[in-house]
Amino acid sequence: EINENAVVVNYAHVNQVLNIRNETTDDQIETVALYNLLGQFIAEWEVNKNDQTNIQIPVKNIKTGVYIVKIGTSTGTISKKISIK
Repeated sequence: EINENAVVVNYAHVNQVLNIRNETTDDQIETVALYNLLGQFIAEWEVNKNDQTNIQIPVKNIKTGVYIVKIGTSTGTISKKISIK
């Protein structure tokens, strides 16, 4: 079972980067997908080769608003809500 608290997601407005920190070694983050609140797909990234403790995804030209980040791991999916300003 996935420990949702072990995955921390935030958006850094200064450099327009989505930061994901995986604090567990049990689950490998494989994909990250971004959706708007209407459920419309925005983008997806393969991150299974990234350093799991500090995944940084450049997110350019995204409108201000609230988004859902769906994180696909080796054992399931986690959804986190983020705000882009």
